[in-house]
Amino acid sequence: MNGTAMSETVVSCLRKLDVDLSRIGTIVANEIRPLQELALYLRTKFVPCAANTMSLVVGETLSTEPCASTIGRLRFLISEFQRNKGAKMHLRSRQRECKLLEVTPNVDTPDRWITTYSMICDFLVTLPVFTELMARMNLPQLQEGDIHFLEALRTFLEPFYSLTKQVCARDATASVFLAVGRILITTTEK
Repeated sequence: MNGTAMSETVVSCLRKLDVDLSRIGTIVANEIRPLQELALYLRTKFVPCAANTMSLVVGETLSTEPCASTIGRLRFLISEFQRNKGAKMHLRSRQRECKLLEVTPNVDTPDRWITTYSMICDFLVTLPVFTELMARMNLPQLQEGDIHFLEALRTFLEPFYSLTKQVCARDATASVFLAVGRILITTTEK
């Protein structure tokens, strides 16, 4: 379906719902051509969805080196850990002994960067105990450089995570999107 055909279909649906087309001031959507053409067709503004744009930026960052290889090694270690029920029980008991937050790292869904962020955070919270478990399970240890890289990656992803939650809130307004953009630019430049 081309942009004009889609625009006509959307306009037809809006008219069936008695929507006054002159009151539509902005189309907010993913940055796909037909929706941009719809905005042109309606002679209104097009604003790309900030959450989608953030997701694309972060997803692209995580797929490049050295992110991809470090995350791949972490994903392997956690998947091996998840297969061992005894290791999970030992993790929980050691966390209680050390009075650490009881968190169990889970493997991420590679096409959802927020799950990668959660996997990294959970791993870093459990790091003292998890390192001990990796040695017991004869799994390769992450290098100190990998740990520092994961900490830096967590710091980089944290503003994207919190701002994505804000942008996706039901009551987010256009002013939130502008503030989010400014904060991301400032934070990622640091």
